[in-house]
Parts: sequence; structure tokens; C-alpha cells
Amino acid sequence: MIDTQAVKKVKAKYINMNLAGPYPPDWGVREAVREEIRWLQDELATPCEVIFVGNMDAVTMGVAEIKQGRRDVFINDKLLEPGKRTARIMTLCHEIAHISSEQGDATLDFEDTLGDMLGKMAEKAMGR
Repeated sequence: MIDTQAVKKVKAKYINMNLAGPYPPDWGVREAVREEIRWLQDELATPCEVIFVGNMDAVTMGVAEIKQGRRDVFINDKLLEPGKRTARIMTLCHEIAHISSEQGDATLDFEDTLGDMLGKMAEKAMGR
């Protein structure tokens, strides 16, 4: 299952930024990030709430949680910084795969879901 200890640790510090307010300040990525999230959710048919979190530890880039009908993905707000687009998209895909598979890292269901997602995105990129 999904790592509940990591979720608890993140939620203890969590700041719901949801890109609705003035955050991120002058980075010029807010609308691009909204579009990335919409595109990934549509393409992967996995609706979830994406929440950017400040003060996460330096190692954790994302955490997924399914609880009481909610599907939340917590992403380290450091991934909103300029030059972090690839890491941000990679982390979003990884955490969305947890939501879709409802499994933790290194499980066959999670790895299969992540591989299927990658294959679908590659087909789309190749125009097929």
C-alpha cells in the first residue's frame, strides 16, 4: 500500500497552495503547471487533487494518499522552481501511478501501472 508514514510526515507540514493564489511568485510557471496537471489527469484518466507543499525534506519530491474517498498527491514546492519542469512532471506521473494502482513503490501493480502510463504518453508523443 501507499506509505502512510510519509503521508503523515508531509501533512504535518503541508501548505495547500493549489496554484490558486499569488504562489508561485514571479516564476511564470503557475498557468503552465495547471495545464500540466490537467493534461496528465486527462491523459491518464486519474483524477486527483494536486497539492504543492512547502518545507518538505530535501529527499521527498512527492507523496500520494487515498483516504476517505479523497485522492491527494502532495508535491514538493521546490519542483515549481525554474528548470524543474522535467522533475515535476516525472514526480507527478510517479505519484499519479500510486493513485491509479493504489499500491506503493516496488510492487508489481504499481510498476505495471507506471509502465502503462509511460507507454500511453510515448504513443501520444509519437502521434499514434
